[in-house]
Amino acid sequence: ETAPTPLHEEAMIETIARPQLQPQQPQQEPRVLTVNDIRSKITPLFELTTQQQEHQKTMDMIRKCAMAMVKEIKTRFKKLSHDKTRKASKNARKQRADHKPYAWILQKRCIPMEPLRSVPTPLRNKVEFTFGYRYVYDKDSNDNDENETTATKTDPTTEPQPPQRKIRKLASLGFMPTGWSGGVGKPHGCANISSEMCCIVDVLEEFLRESPLPPYEPRSHTGFWRYLTIRTSRRTKQCMVILGHAPPTGGAGDKFDDAVDYTAQWQTERERLIQTLRAAEFPVQSETGVDLGYALKVTSFFLQEFDGLSNPPPHHPVQHLFGKTVIEEQLGKCTFQISPGAFFQVNTPGAEILYQIVMDRLAEFIRQREEARQAEHKSRGDSNEYQRKKNILFDVCCGTGTIGLACLKEGVVDRVVGVDISEPAIEDAKRNAKLNGFDPDEGNSNDGNDGEPQTRFVASRAESVMSQEIQRLTNDNQSARFLAVVDPAREGLHSEVIRNLRNAREIQRIVYVSCNPTGSLVRDAGLLCCPPTKKYSGVPFRPTKNYPVDMFPLTNHCELVMTFDRCTKIDMDGATDDDAAPKEEEATKPK
Repeated sequence: ETAPTPLHEEAMIETIARPQLQPQQPQQEPRVLTVNDIRSKITPLFELTTQQQEHQKTMDMIRKCAMAMVKEIKTRFKKLSHDKTRKASKNARKQRADHKPYAWILQKRCIPMEPLRSVPTPLRNKVEFTFGYRYVYDKDSNDNDENETTATKTDPTTEPQPPQRKIRKLASLGFMPTGWSGGVGKPHGCANISSEMCCIVDVLEEFLRESPLPPYEPRSHTGFWRYLTIRTSRRTKQCMVILGHAPPTGGAGDKFDDAVDYTAQWQTERERLIQTLRAAEFPVQSETGVDLGYALKVTSFFLQEFDGLSNPPPHHPVQHLFGKTVIEEQLGKCTFQISPGAFFQVNTPGAEILYQIVMDRLAEFIRQREEARQAEHKSRGDSNEYQRKKNILFDVCCGTGTIGLACLKEGVVDRVVGVDISEPAIEDAKRNAKLNGFDPDEGNSNDGNDGEPQTRFVASRAESVMSQEIQRLTNDNQSARFLAVVDPAREGLHSEVIRNLRNAREIQRIVYVSCNPTGSLVRDAGLLCCPPTKKYSGVPFRPTKNYPVDMFPLTNHCELVMTFDRCTKIDMDGATDDDAAPKEEEATKPK
């Protein structure tokens, strides 16, 4: 999801120190949104079949990711060659030859793309809605309350027009498919929104009809009700609701009006809101509308006060009102506890497919390396008993620890070192590790880790943690194999993380999970695969197998699992001799 939309997963961070209110802009003519108006923006591929969506997205990954990546890498070769030639005082031709594109990049379809993997359901487990006003024709509603105003649809032309129909705006919540000035559209026509989420919207819209507090107006930054985040799990039958509101003294624009103060009304409305959500039940239906025989109740409810102009950062403080402080979700063999601000994949069955691909790519690499070591051990006639290497996974941008813990649970790796810059995310990861039997504070002498805990989660920059961990095990003479999984936000990896992945010669395979394969992944691949430079001095990588996964059905977006392996001499020079491929114990030296 590229543009800020109601379904956007990454909250925009407030960067304005003091609100700077803009002058009022002319109000657009009110228009009643149809179901197709909403669906065409929120689920733009709703008219395509599953097969048509798969074909379109696969071709997009080939054109906008793989081909763009080849162009990016070749451009970096050309730039380095040009810079070196320009700075060289002599022998310029030789300098240009130093940066001739590697053999692998000159091959046809050098970055292969597998067909898109579809997911069992389009339903999301997390959705963000916005409070506002919904335009309806006068005949559609008999409500008369103070949160409802009337407008008349006019036409400036002098030609005869059909009878004008009055349009009213009602306090509501949902999506804003045409922007904040176009009004709110209800989510009921979107096939990726579950029945229980639509029921929650209906209950709160009814609540708003009797509320004296107005929805927030983004144009003037006035009002009270702002946004609603819903997380649900049909597997654990739990539901978390986070409701965002302006301060009781009003929004940023209300601060210029001393008469605005919602404090007294808010105390009453707060209690009424709690009672409403405690009592409500939300029937669960299949995608075809069949009643599944049970209903969800709100098991966690939070309020979040925010006076900024945009959206709050992911871990902006929340106030717990009732229920649990987390929502639990089952993913594969693991159970995860998700706090209000934590990141979790928005399609649970899709996440299982995504993580299985990650585990398969790691397991394949480990198996190939172990088979080669066993063959070498046997060929030497070594009388010592063969001992397999311990496989240590660096889970970079680990969040709540989902990928690393899934790999441990399936026995793919022996130990996980998770790193994330967010301290709340690391606390979630530690709690999830303990919940799944991998307590970071306890070791087990029977797990092959010499009594060391199988997990370590650190709130720090990845580059320092990786180098320290590799150095520690090297000094202890422990036989270990290092692999890395990276799952960054849409912005991609920080340049220092890429630099340390390049320079960590012990890491021979990286599995990159990207939610922005046509943007930040293309840039990051250029840095991982370009020739050695002063900053990126390590042996470059090359993309091998790549699997797109349709984590966002009915939209133009998907996720991509891309495997990066260290370049061999064959990859760089096109050599064919058997000695070209390096042994695992020896990192390839840069050319």
